[in-house]
Amino acid sequence: MKRQFGIFMFIASFTLVPDSAQATTGFLQSEESQAFAKVCFYDVLGETHSLNIGATDLCLLTHDFDVTPKLQPPTENAQKTGFFKQEQASGFSKLCSYDVLGEVYVLTIGGTEICPLTYKF
Repeated sequence: MKRQFGIFMFIASFTLVPDSAQATTGFLQSEESQAFAKVCFYDVLGETHSLNIGATDLCLLTHDFDVTPKLQPPTENAQKTGFFKQEQASGFSKLCSYDVLGEVYVLTIGGTEICPLTYKF
């Protein structure tokens, strides 16, 4: 009996552990064109996520994002601080990527501007 219970607990520990990231569908809220790039903004479980595409591409009505499940939603007035990760030139614009608690946020600025080391989202 102890052996069967031990086997059950071993199997249950693998089946009940959630994946670290899950694909979640985001729905198009708005889009913004800047020079040779377009930023599509999606609503993903109440949070806004962005997707950068070419200026002539169309924003899809839905897009699957990899999101990590959160135990508690942040408070309404909480601001997330992003730490500079990398930059990429895109036409006359620059895309600054930030690490915000394991998620990547993108800030689009002018091509001659310098990406801030930190940014509040």
